Amino acid sequence: MDQSATLSRKSIEALGGLDREYLEFGSVIFLSHFQRALKEYQAATARPQGEADAIPASFAGCGFETAFGPVRIYGLGADSIDSRTFLTLDLGGDDHYVGRQGVPLSPEQPIGVVLDLGGNDRYDGGPQPVSLGCGLFGFGAIFDLSGEDHYRCAAAGLGAGIFGVGLLVDSAGNDTYTLDTHDGEGSAVPGSGCSSTWRETTPTLAASAPRDTERPLAPACWWM
Repeated sequence: MDQSATLSRKSIEALGGLDREYLEFGSVIFLSHFQRALKEYQAATARPQGEADAIPASFAGCGFETAFGPVRIYGLGADSIDSRTFLTLDLGGDDHYVGRQGVPLSPEQPIGVVLDLGGNDRYDGGPQPVSLGCGLFGFGAIFDLSGEDHYRCAAAGLGAGIFGVGLLVDSAGNDTYTLDTHDGEGSAVPGSGCSSTWRETTPTLAASAPRDTERPLAPACWWM
């Protein structure tokens, strides 16, 4: 078995410096603010809107940098999204997410969140482990509010905590979740993982390959 991960000094330092209680407390604070902001948005969109309030169809998106990492906002079109961010906000459209989405950028920037407001979206984590709402030494989450969505992750995702807190919350639609191997759909090693639908309909869960019996390599190597 390849043990190259043990050669990474960053792996050992990240394990030794993790404050799980601080991480749990910070995750609760973040989620409380996020939930409040989401309720304000939903209340605002429930009111009758004039032309001045509508999102222009010509809006292609924008981005800016923060101390927590980059923020990217996408418009109503069908976007292909592969950039890693502190926060990705998509306003609508049938989008295609590729790679590590909703995953912390690094130990120094330990938050990665995707919020998609609507559309029939595809989330493809790619061949590497750690993607799609994985809390790798931090807080990682995907929130999708509507649409019939499809999620596929190789390993460690779909709401998985790897020494952190990972969430995947899909609020509506007939969705499909595919985990190729292990450590997903609410798992934690150790940490907190949650995969939730927040609705009455039952999602479709699938595993495209038999679950592996071996554990993955040291998690910090997945930043490389």
